[in-house]
Amino acid sequence: LVADESTTRWYGLESWHPNGCPHVTKIPRKPENKSIEIRTVAEGQSEMCIFMEVQRGKAAMANLEFCQTGRNAGTAFILRATQRFRSTGAVVLGDGAFS
Repeated sequence: LVADESTTRWYGLESWHPNGCPHVTKIPRKPENKSIEIRTVAEGQSEMCIFMEVQRGKAAMANLEFCQTGRNAGTAFILRATQRFRSTGAVVLGDGAFS
């Protein structure tokens, strides 16, 4: 299992609104500097994305499962994304954002 972050360009309003994006990321060094960040887990043999989580503001993300246990956001994401694989012996790979 491979964890990574993806972005997709956001054409809507600058911030959250009732009919739109929960969180807009602005990263000047990226080709698409106004985007939605999505954390994903892909399965290597099938080459399919098996879990996606659209990132929201820090306060909203702090309320998700495994965040209240003192773990950082990246570790909490991995725990949520890989729950169904816990007893399978699957190996999870990811960069420092997920440690």
